[in-house]
Amino acid sequence: MSEIATDLNFLESKFEGAIYINCDLMKSIVNDISNEKLIACINLLLSRDDLLRVAAEKSYRHQLGFMKIVLMSDSQGNSLRVHFWDDLLDDILDDIHSHCADFRSRVLFGGFTESTYEMISGDDYNVFHYHFDVNAGCSSAINGGVASSIIKDIHKFKVGDIYHRSRSDLHRVERVKPSTLTVSSWMARHGEAIVLKDRNSCAEDCLVPVGMSVVEFSKVLKKIKDKIVGL
Repeated sequence: MSEIATDLNFLESKFEGAIYINCDLMKSIVNDISNEKLIACINLLLSRDDLLRVAAEKSYRHQLGFMKIVLMSDSQGNSLRVHFWDDLLDDILDDIHSHCADFRSRVLFGGFTESTYEMISGDDYNVFHYHFDVNAGCSSAINGGVASSIIKDIHKFKVGDIYHRSRSDLHRVERVKPSTLTVSSWMARHGEAIVLKDRNSCAEDCLVPVGMSVVEFSKVLKKIKDKIVGL
């Protein structure tokens, strides 16, 4: 049996009700520049209505405009995602933020500029503490006062680049090229994330409804697959 077939057999057994998924497998999908494993994973989802439904329930359009597609995940927060900037809106500016988990990502299509930051005393932004409420099955945010920031570094990422961010890294994604597509492996959630938003914002601005219809999710997934196949 081929390595890809073996991986897919494991994936199929772990999509539903997973307690823990194989992080090495997720990383191998991110590292696989041929994209064969990623395409096989998408094909598996598209061939199984039950798996498609589970993935659709965890995917949604992020508040910053991109499609957050969760291909697989477990109860600890480990997940394999595809982020797709399908419609770029000029009035959307990424917030300075950290994450609840470490992640590793590869640019499949397009590219973007990323700035990393250090939070300092000041009052330029409202600070929000963001976390995923396992019991409620959704995210929540609370006000954490005010702060300012300074830029530490600026990076430009293009097709094929792989990068890693720890959960404590503050960053912002900017100047995203149209139709940018990334695949990423996310480790288990540990603690809260920080979001810096403008002074007119409130905690509810950090949140969006989670979940997509199976029909919409299937259309987005097929569009992503066609883009990957065409690379």
